[in-house]
Amino acid sequence: MRRIPWLVLVLGVLFVLVVAGLGAVRAAATRASALAGLSPAEITERFYAWYLTYGQESPRPGASSVLADRAYQHSPYVTRRLVQELNALMDSGARLAFEPCLCAQDRPARLEVAHEMITGDRASVVVTLIWAGNPMGTGFEVNLRRVGPTWRIDHIDCANAWQEPLRPQSVVRSFYDLYLQARRRSNPLTDGRYADMPFLAPEWVQAVEQKMAVADRDPTDPFLCARIVPSAVRVGKVTALRERAAVAVELVWNEGTAFETTRDLEVELRFEEQAWLIRDIWCFPGQIPGVEAFPEKYGDPLTPFPE
Repeated sequence: MRRIPWLVLVLGVLFVLVVAGLGAVRAAATRASALAGLSPAEITERFYAWYLTYGQESPRPGASSVLADRAYQHSPYVTRRLVQELNALMDSGARLAFEPCLCAQDRPARLEVAHEMITGDRASVVVTLIWAGNPMGTGFEVNLRRVGPTWRIDHIDCANAWQEPLRPQSVVRSFYDLYLQARRRSNPLTDGRYADMPFLAPEWVQAVEQKMAVADRDPTDPFLCARIVPSAVRVGKVTALRERAAVAVELVWNEGTAFETTRDLEVELRFEEQAWLIRDIWCFPGQIPGVEAFPEKYGDPLTPFPE
């Protein structure tokens, strides 16, 4: 009779373990179903969003990285093959020349995923790393494989990574990222710091100098076509023809509130010295001469500008 409580205890522990196991299975199934409808590009974007922000909200001091914690082993975005490749690198004890998931030594300011190609149960996308103020990006291919209903990253091809000029949208987005940060700290127009900012063609810098010479009569910011600094900038589609490009831009004030207001403008760029440079900013869309003849080359949807 004395053995009955022990039997009850054992059965209770077994019951808890079974319930916990079922809960884990349900959670895994829920995650898998949530990823089932995502494209290879979307899976790649989610993986890198997780990878680049890993540990930022950790309560542990000196939070580690995906590689150091080997958190990739439990990621729903990667295949067993990639896990084995990363494990082999980490087990080797060798000093890594670059992060094997980024094909670079330094963390980028942001990255872009494009050029999705699907062939059967295989797919590939191109990832471009972008650094603040740098007109060149690092590109590499990511290969994915369909595992059940979901796409998973199977290989990251750092061996064939390349350097390439940023696309027109990326140049405009990067410039306004830097410019809004500068405007929120001080005014680069009054202290002349705008002249040293990247991505600007010399003729546009000269044009801004001329505008600032009469700023007492027209205090409008020539980069914003406004007097008040917006809360966000959205970069829209680009039309390009040979060495010319025009990028649609939307300025946003009071973003996400009932008082949100916007203004459209257009940024003209030229491809000079192996890079796209901002040549002019037109405060009213449709003014760039000849832009209506540009064949549409890129068609990125309007996307939020990262703060």
